[in-house]
This record gives sequence, C-alpha cells and structure tokens, in this order.
Amino acid sequence: MKNIPGISEVSLLILSICLIHSCCKKDITESESDKYLIVMNEVYRISSVTHIKGNNTVEYVRTLEYSDKYVKVYTGGILTNTYFLNNNGLADSSNNPRVKYQYNNESYLISQSTSAVPINYEYSNGNRTKFTWGTNKAYYQYNSLINIIDIDSFFGSYLGKLNRNLKQSSRLEFLKASSGVSTTYKYTLNSAGLVIQRVAVSTYTSGVSPKKTVTDFEYSVKK
Repeated sequence: MKNIPGISEVSLLILSICLIHSCCKKDITESESDKYLIVMNEVYRISSVTHIKGNNTVEYVRTLEYSDKYVKVYTGGILTNTYFLNNNGLADSSNNPRVKYQYNNESYLISQSTSAVPINYEYSNGNRTKFTWGTNKAYYQYNSLINIIDIDSFFGSYLGKLNRNLKQSSRLEFLKASSGVSTTYKYTLNSAGLVIQRVAVSTYTSGVSPKKTVTDFEYSVKK
C-alpha cells in the first residue's frame, strides 16, 4: 500500500479496504513504484515533500511552515491544514480535519479524537505497536534499524516522538475477517542511515495475489 504524506491512519485503513476490493476484481499480482523527494534541514525537519508517481508525473507537492505556535501545511501552494502547538511544541489540535491530540509522559501520541470514533495508539520500546479505530485494528513490528524520518506520513515531531525503529511488518484487521492485509518491508539505506528505497509486499486474507510496491526516497538539505 502506498503511503501518502499528511493523511491519517484512518484514511490508510479505508484505502486498504478499497485496495483489497480492487485486487479481488483483478486477481493478479500487482507491482507499483513511486518516489518521494524530501527537502529538510540539518536536524531532519521536513520543509517539503514531492510525490512522483510511477509514470513520472508529480501527484502533489506538500510544504510546511513552522512557528512556535503552529505548523501550517500547504498542498500545491494552498493551505490545507494548521496544527496548533502547545508550550512543548506538540500539536494540541488541528483544523482540517478538526482533531484533538493527546500524548503520554514520553511525548508519544496516544490518541486523537474528532466528533467521530476516537483513534488510540499503543507503544512498546519506543515504537507504535497497535492502532485502534472502532472495530478496525493495526499491529506493527519493527527491526533494529534506527528511524530518522517518518516515511509513512512525513509528520514531524509536532505530532509526538517518531518511532525509534523502522517497521518490519504491519497487519491490518477489519470487521470483516476476509478483509485483512499483512505487509512486510525491506529497506536500502544510504551512508547517513536514511532510507533510499523500501520494498513492501502485501498479502490478503481474502486469498488474492500479493501486491508489491517499490518506493524510492531522495533527500536534499536546505538550511
């Protein structure tokens, strides 16, 4: 499953359900490739992310503007969200969608809530191990590689500490037992320890053919 910067794990669950139904229609092994161009400063704070699809077309450009009181997110030059920060530099809320965030004593995000069903997170050894949204659940396992940048959503530390390590596998469970999906990940790192390629292979409890996604990452430093 392709990860899209700036969307929540709720949206990723919805995308997974749609993907499963799509695979059921085709019933063939699919392979996708895409690329992210990441601009950051010397302490890895991201200022922009460009997503390039496999056919070499730009799907979107996302930029971030930081201050002591907020983080503003622009997509294609249009303001799409604002995160309002507390005195610890963590987002208490955002306005699109309107979400309230809560953290534990170690500054890890443990819940986010709207007028709908709240989302809850659990952690172990500095890594997010479980995600719960109503009857939908996700479980994560990690390898020993150090995680430097969030290459799943490209959120920064304003939404809590990043996972300590890179994901080794994930498992999504939905209310319908035949709609689950499990994904394993393999990484190629550069000399600075940043991920330059990730290969994800997803398998489905419905029995359809697995899906392989190859994602490349390129980085540039802007002071």
